[in-house]
Amino acid sequence: MSRQAKIIIFSVILVFSIYQRQINNDEFLYETEVTESNEIPKYENNETKVSDEIKETPKIETPKYENNKPKVSDEIIVSPGESLFTAKPSKKTIGINQRLRLDFTMKKDGDNFEPPIFKGFSVVGGPNQSISNSYINGKRNYTRTYSYFLKPKSQGRFTIKQATIQINKKIYRTNPVDIVVTGPVILSEDDTIKTSPSLESSNTTVYQPKPKNGYSPYDEYFGKGIYNNSSGNSFKIENSNETDAVVLLVNAYSGKKIRNEFVRKGTTFEMSGVPNGTYYLEWFSGTDWWGDLKVGTNFKGGFQTKASFTKTKDASDWMRVEGYQIWTVTLYSVVGGDVESEKINAEDFFN
Repeated sequence: MSRQAKIIIFSVILVFSIYQRQINNDEFLYETEVTESNEIPKYENNETKVSDEIKETPKIETPKYENNKPKVSDEIIVSPGESLFTAKPSKKTIGINQRLRLDFTMKKDGDNFEPPIFKGFSVVGGPNQSISNSYINGKRNYTRTYSYFLKPKSQGRFTIKQATIQINKKIYRTNPVDIVVTGPVILSEDDTIKTSPSLESSNTTVYQPKPKNGYSPYDEYFGKGIYNNSSGNSFKIENSNETDAVVLLVNAYSGKKIRNEFVRKGTTFEMSGVPNGTYYLEWFSGTDWWGDLKVGTNFKGGFQTKASFTKTKDASDWMRVEGYQIWTVTLYSVVGGDVESEKINAEDFFN
């Protein structure tokens, strides 16, 4: 082979070797760029595509209220037997010469009570307020009642709208109450008969439904009744008089009135759960009870006719209970009762 042919073959091999090395270097550079690049691929319109696996964290907003105060709910609960706030009339149908008692009762303590507008009626009494606390099998039962006494203005069908109360930052409303007013009817003893604009006139008797046994009209003056349901002590009050009575159970040593209970004439009422101690009785008797009647100097609620105040006479008639003891006391309007008694006045009774 000639020298010139060898030079040509060597040159071809050298060029091929350089070309092959260049190809390998390009592949290495391409792989390096793909591996080390942190750029996110660009797409049409220069928008960056976000992976479906990346999800935005939902934003949680805190409710805003006026004046930074929590909003009071306008939740209404009126299901029968379950509502915390109910309206109950003494009757659904009354005569034009009768009176209507309407009780608004809550099962939990509330605030901002608002009565309805009593369309078709005049308010002749109330609101009278009563509170009841009882414990049954260790469970506390609480009720607060606002009572109104209404006189119909005319015959017809009337709807008394809703009262409202706020309980635990929620507003509760009673059901509307439908009342039918008919012509005059024959009245019974417990019916409302007549009224007057003023209780100052001694010539006018004001009638309202008679309280039930156990009603405590004087909690405002004496405080709520004191109970010890595990004591087993009780006082049975037999009212054989022709008059009703409010009976006070008085601690003989401290003078504190621990109970004030209404006892209707001709009935027996038992004061149960009396704490151990020594007691005597005072009672206010009469007929024609009226919750707004002024009694004594600054007291309210009493009997308009045949009114009298009585107490057990001396220490020989005090009654001691020391656990699971029952005293039965009969109230008589004549001499010869279970205990000797003496007359007192309204100021002594309420003292």
